[in-house]
Amino acid sequence: MEDPFVEILVPEDETSMPAAEVSARLPQFMGGPPDAAARLRGTKALVVGAGSLGFEFVQQLPRWQVEQIGVVDRARFKAESILTHGAPPEAVGQSKAIYAAQLAKRLSPRTRVLALEGEFASVPLSRLAEFDVVFLATDNLLAELQVSQACLPLRLPVVQGSVHGGTLSGHVRFFGHGESSSPCVACGFTAEEWSHLNANTFFSCEGHRSPTSPPGATGQPTMSVHALCSLLAQLGLLYFMRDRLALGAPVRDTSLEFCAYTQQITTTKLTRNLRCRCAHVMYRRVSPPRSLATCSVRELLRAAGVESEQGVRFDVADFYFVEQATCSCGAQQPVHRFARAAEHVGLCHECRRPLARHPFHSFRPVPVSALRESFEVPLHLLGAGEARSAVVGSGEDAVLFLDRSESAIP
Repeated sequence: MEDPFVEILVPEDETSMPAAEVSARLPQFMGGPPDAAARLRGTKALVVGAGSLGFEFVQQLPRWQVEQIGVVDRARFKAESILTHGAPPEAVGQSKAIYAAQLAKRLSPRTRVLALEGEFASVPLSRLAEFDVVFLATDNLLAELQVSQACLPLRLPVVQGSVHGGTLSGHVRFFGHGESSSPCVACGFTAEEWSHLNANTFFSCEGHRSPTSPPGATGQPTMSVHALCSLLAQLGLLYFMRDRLALGAPVRDTSLEFCAYTQQITTTKLTRNLRCRCAHVMYRRVSPPRSLATCSVRELLRAAGVESEQGVRFDVADFYFVEQATCSCGAQQPVHRFARAAEHVGLCHECRRPLARHPFHSFRPVPVSALRESFEVPLHLLGAGEARSAVVGSGEDAVLFLDRSESAIP
């Protein structure tokens, strides 16, 4: 499977060593640990959205010389971006993800920096699991939901920043995602927000809908000022620093609201909404017996400690299990293999044209009972040779298998 991230490297004529160590200016925080610099350097952060707030996250994290930064954004800077972003005029027209990532690399040459010019949905589960915090800075409800639902099972904390320019206010929310009873982003969605999601409404800071955007109401551009956007991003970073270094009272599962009109900051507790429409499943990580591609379904069920098949589901990341396919000639035939969403699943027995998976006979996840005839077959012989992760789950209990080897079988 091709890695959707591009790694940003130090130019050959530049040094890979920082001009100064982060400890040179890092104070001894009151009540803080003596190894604060090392704790910050060990951070692996993914920034989703490199716009008004996200670009600030990307600028500041390398100043802590963190271990790894990933940047995800599909958009490009435009002239109006300079009014609310921290980017200079020469950034106009360039990819936000690539430009921000290159800046991060220049600020901290020793940091591993990755860029994805696309959607968060393109980030494989196995890649997401490499990070230990996600900074969420989008104005897209669907992206917020995707990030939260992907991070919660991994117990991956999310720091979300948002602004409302008209009231000179904004929020920083720290979702700790420590257990199934933890709140997720969707726990706070209003009926109106769910209505927008159900209508596939796409909110864009670009102020337009791209040809590939879902149908729905046209979004409005970010109406704010850079000072407010930058301030909320800095508050989000300080929130994370407090958590990383255990400074002061715990900040996980709290929301901070700032209003410049009143010069007040209010902190409230975030709690799980028992009527939340999203699952609160938590993964237990287990190493596969060997490379995932060579494991059979039965071996993974046994490694997950599954004793009964009833209600058990099996999910191979990025793959559907296709029971039946259809052809443009009208013929249908059984398939019983894994395939990606846009992948052909064989040739028609009648006309020899490529078969497309049948949407009503494709499953993700797939009930284990539907795999019974293929229990002993290795995943690579079932079409999932490039799989890097798989989940065996039942109810809110699930086991995650991550393949850290380089032995995927195409």
